[in-house]
Amino acid sequence: MKDFRFCEECGTANGPDFKYCKNCGARLSDSQEGEAPVADEAVFWQDSDEISIEELSAFAGKNGNKIAQKISAMRFFGRKISWCWPVFLFTWFFGIAGAGIWFLYRRMYRLGAALLAVSLLFSTIGLIANSGNIRGVVMDVSDCFGQNTDPETGNINEVSLVEGLEEIEKSENVRRLNIYSNFSNLINAVISIVFGLYAIYLYERFAIQKIKGYNRKLTPIELSLAGGTAGGGVALGIISYIIAEMASMILILTGILI
Repeated sequence: MKDFRFCEECGTANGPDFKYCKNCGARLSDSQEGEAPVADEAVFWQDSDEISIEELSAFAGKNGNKIAQKISAMRFFGRKISWCWPVFLFTWFFGIAGAGIWFLYRRMYRLGAALLAVSLLFSTIGLIANSGNIRGVVMDVSDCFGQNTDPETGNINEVSLVEGLEEIEKSENVRRLNIYSNFSNLINAVISIVFGLYAIYLYERFAIQKIKGYNRKLTPIELSLAGGTAGGGVALGIISYIIAEMASMILILTGILI
C-alpha cells in the first residue's frame, strides 16, 4: 500500500505518479501515500485556485456540466487545451468575430468586445489594401454592361455580356482578390482551431477570477447569477458590430468608387 496515493476527497487509491485522482479528479498532495486518510472538508482542488468543479459548473449555467467535465479532464491531465465545438464553428464561419460572439455569450465582455474590434480592424484593413482591385473590378463590370447595352432601346446582349463577365473573372484584379480571400480563409481556419482548443481554458481563468472576486463563498444560486450566459449581450454585440462594419464599408467603398 506504500506505493499508492489516496484521494482526500473520495478515498480512491491512485498510482504513485498520479497528480489527480483517477476517480473524481481531485488534486493529490505529496503526503497522500500509505494508509487512506480520513475524509475531511478539504476543498475539491488543493491548489492556488481553490475553486471546485461543482462551483464552476454552477457558475457556467447552461451546459455547465459539459464545461465542468472538460475542465476536470484538463486538470486531470495537467494541460491547458480541450475542445469547444461552438467556438470552433463560430470562428470558422465568421472569423474572429465569431469567437467574440461566443465569449460575449459567456459574459466575457472585455475579451468578446476586443475580438469584435480586432475583427472590424482586419476587415477595414483588408478593404483598404484591396481598394485598387475592387475599383478595377467595378469599372470593368460597368464597362462590360455599357458595351453590351443598346443606348437607344436599353436592350442587353446577354450572350456577349456573359462572355465579357467571364473574361473579367480571369482578370488580374479578380485573381488578386481571390488570393486575398483564400488567405483570409486560411487564417480563419487556423484561428478557429486555436480558439477551439483554448476557449475552455480561457473561460476557466475568467470564472476563477470572477468567483474569487467575492469575499465569501457563494451559494449555487449566487454562482449562477454571477455567471451564466447573456443572450442580450450577444444581440447587442452583433448589432453594434454589423452597424460599425457597414459604416466602415460604406465609407471605404465610397472613397474607392468616387
